[in-house]
Amino acid sequence: MTVLAGMPGGSGNADGVTGRLFDPLALAIGPDGVLYASASAVTGNWGATVRRIAPGADGTMVVSTRWRGTGSEAHRALAADASGNLYGIAGNRIVRIGADGVETLVAGSESTEGWSGSGDGTGAQARFVMPTALAVDGAGLVYVADLNRIRTVTPAGEVRTHVAASNALFDQYGELYGKPMGVVRSVSGLAFDGAGNLVIAVADPDAFVRKVTPAGVRVDTKLKAISAVAADRGGNLYGFTQCALYKEDTAGVVSLLAGANTRRGAVDGAGGVASFGLADSDACDARLAADGSGNVYVTDQANSVVRKVTPAGMVSTVAGKTPSPGLVDGAGAAARFQRDAQDLTYDGKDSLYLVQGDKVRKVTRAGMVTTLKLPQKDASQNTMRYFAGGMAHQGSLIGVAGRVVYVVDENGGMRVLAGSSSVAGKTDGTGVQAGFDTVCGVTRDGGGNLYLLDCYAQHSDPNGFPDGFENRIRKVTPGGVVTTMYVAPKDDGTRQPWSLVADRQGNLFASTNNNAVLKFSSTGSVSTMAVDQKYYGWMAVDAQGNLFLANANLPPTQVQMIGPSGQAQIVAGRNDQFGLIPSPMPGSLGLLGGMTIDERGALYVLTENSVVSIVR
Repeated sequence: MTVLAGMPGGSGNADGVTGRLFDPLALAIGPDGVLYASASAVTGNWGATVRRIAPGADGTMVVSTRWRGTGSEAHRALAADASGNLYGIAGNRIVRIGADGVETLVAGSESTEGWSGSGDGTGAQARFVMPTALAVDGAGLVYVADLNRIRTVTPAGEVRTHVAASNALFDQYGELYGKPMGVVRSVSGLAFDGAGNLVIAVADPDAFVRKVTPAGVRVDTKLKAISAVAADRGGNLYGFTQCALYKEDTAGVVSLLAGANTRRGAVDGAGGVASFGLADSDACDARLAADGSGNVYVTDQANSVVRKVTPAGMVSTVAGKTPSPGLVDGAGAAARFQRDAQDLTYDGKDSLYLVQGDKVRKVTRAGMVTTLKLPQKDASQNTMRYFAGGMAHQGSLIGVAGRVVYVVDENGGMRVLAGSSSVAGKTDGTGVQAGFDTVCGVTRDGGGNLYLLDCYAQHSDPNGFPDGFENRIRKVTPGGVVTTMYVAPKDDGTRQPWSLVADRQGNLFASTNNNAVLKFSSTGSVSTMAVDQKYYGWMAVDAQGNLFLANANLPPTQVQMIGPSGQAQIVAGRNDQFGLIPSPMPGSLGLLGGMTIDERGALYVLTENSVVSIVR
């Protein structure tokens, strides 16, 4: 498994030097400098995890699994004690994960009583309303931010409300009838500094971080930390706010350490040159942890990575792989694809084609990527939508505009094949006498026949969600003769075709959401192949009649091959990992945006902004 073109990256769930994280929510650093990150569950195949991130023998950061659960909810916060035990927030419970990876309950319960009020107590008798953050002091006492108060939890599970720390959440604005008037702040992060002060970050842009000394005295700072806060042993504080990391030194001077409020993106580099978050999104959340050398670690949740920021502000990625989307032509790793790239097709000669938004990209087997210059509108100024599936077996691109199907060559020349905006949908006929609803998929056989997936959504309420679907398979000959091959009743949602692929011999395969693939042979017979999932988004078929299937929506991603005799086997991807890791088979795959196969039997998949070659 090798990357042919593009720069992969993104979320995943895999261990190793190229390990992947899926939605990392919490971050902690142990007494030995080892990082721990909680990661969300990907699917029902595995639950949430706590991952260990530490240097390997050669100094390269290696991701491994400290704990793997069966539930879907990840720990919202993590903290480590002096012995290396991890404490986490799991729902309304405080749990401990030992060095052996075993999780035990310390305090709290998922009982619905916890939502009506918090109660001190021991173990499962204690109640938390909405715990959001935690920290562990030098004596092993766990501090928990629980809605509008701070609670302490002993290693034995005894829960008490910390009065001084809870009072520090209140900001007084005046008095009303002789009583203090103000607001109780919600907590976004807790930490302890080298002097034993509890550091409290509040999720409010007009509020500052405050400390509570061991004597219970509140001390306000000049630092804001809407998302998270951390403290190093030297007394410096760090706050993450609006995609930027700020530092307050021991003299109270606040400075920008890395990132920028006005810029997003997974860019490593020095200080303000670096950036966090997704370039096309305002969301920018993170958690922080600081080590004994003044390095700050940041969970860049939007990019599913952990970043390191040195005391000088140099930012690097230490775990996970940041996505690198774009629309850039070039060779190999210099090329870029957008996240919406899909519909990968091999043309039967030497090139692959894929659709990226309103663009069609060509990828040679040497990895050279170019963007075709194609018309964006037809003569009536209807927007063109392109399908690469018509390129199969040395065909042409198919464009659809105004319910008219066009044959388009690589130089932009186009001609009408069939369809008309004035003919009712679902109408069979020749050329402009035929009518289509919404073409949503195209494939071509070796004889030049096209097979179109014509999707129709039934609405009783025009402004509501579809009540049902009626997806038809339409056959279009090279001469433009349109016939309907297959239609499932619109009140039967279990037999709708969702994707199509044809082989060189004229056999057509259609996946359905009924754990089956329909095969329409070139002789006209129809048979059903049982499969282990309700529908597959991507299919390919080789010259020997082997059918390859992959799920398009749910990880983990595996490519399955079904031979002519019906025997199934996994040929790529692992059930216990998620995320693209090029390696000897079976490798590991991210979500796929397309799949095709060449005449030599090499499989190509589109995943994580890259075209990947899989050679068996």
